Amino acid sequence: IINLPATGIDVCTDQDYTFSTATVPGVTHYWYLGGALVQTGDSYTLTAGTVSVDTSLGLIASNGTCSSTTVSTTLEVSTLPNLTLTTGLTGDALCEGDSFSLTVQDVQSSNTTYTLSYGSGLFTEVSASGEATFTVSDITQETLLTVTAESAGGCSDTATLTIYVPKLASAGTISTTQGTLCYGDTVSTNIFSTSTATLHPDSSTASI
Repeated sequence: IINLPATGIDVCTDQDYTFSTATVPGVTHYWYLGGALVQTGDSYTLTAGTVSVDTSLGLIASNGTCSSTTVSTTLEVSTLPNLTLTTGLTGDALCEGDSFSLTVQDVQSSNTTYTLSYGSGLFTEVSASGEATFTVSDITQETLLTVTAESAGGCSDTATLTIYVPKLASAGTISTTQGTLCYGDTVSTNIFSTSTATLHPDSSTASI
């Protein structure tokens, strides 16, 4: 009997998996992957990247004189999630307190749990379409958004995106040498700044 890992026959190409069988005195176990002998002993570890397509895993027991028939199972390779995050915000920047939609796009579409975390918040969406949407609010300063995906096959991926929040401490002041301005007129003489605008200490980097 082949004892499977917690994920069963589903495997991800970026993870290791250990398969085992019960120890029997006087019996040697031989492990076959895709028909080729890969290991002798009571367990076999499939290392990350060994298989990229569905592959058979076989086990034969021998006491040196007689051998068992092959016990086999097919390992099913799951597509790895690969995430892209988009906000629709210009430069991924917004004003303090505004809300927006974060769209998560995935290259695979198995039943997948997507988890968004930022600040002290943790939000989850389950989707089998390869896309999930979160509403993000209460951003008051530059914040890192982290999205983790775990597919039905146990494969995972993480993507991050920084949201920028530019904030002014002072807008500065301007003045003009024009003494009088009639209704409907425009300022026609020199306009100059008497103090420059400054960024708030919690502001993201921004040009003023």
